[in-house]
Amino acid sequence: MYSDIFYNEEYSDLEKNLKDKTIEVVINICWGGYSLSEEMIDRLKEVVDDVTLDNILYNKSIKYRSNTELVRIVKEAGNTTDEGTKLKIISIPEDAIDPYVEVYDGMEWVAEGRVWR
Repeated sequence: MYSDIFYNEEYSDLEKNLKDKTIEVVINICWGGYSLSEEMIDRLKEVVDDVTLDNILYNKSIKYRSNTELVRIVKEAGNTTDEGTKLKIISIPEDAIDPYVEVYDGMEWVAEGRVWR
């Protein structure tokens, strides 16, 4: 009886849709700092302008760390760069309020009140 009240297909679809509304963000998950390999940079140069590339390389803004081309290239190239950086693609909710990349000794996570690592 209670299972009919608390679980139904409509709720299941709603839960799935909420999970689908996420933003993929590239972060570094090891000590030392965020960087991209020369190969990744070369591939990005082919698809983004110079200003966007500089921001992807040096800006911790979610706007640039969630760039679709960056995410695609990291997925294709793997998560380790020449410099030993270990990149990870995390998903954060689309409704996160002013999320930002936080860093301690090079290791990064995304926060906004909630934290994603």
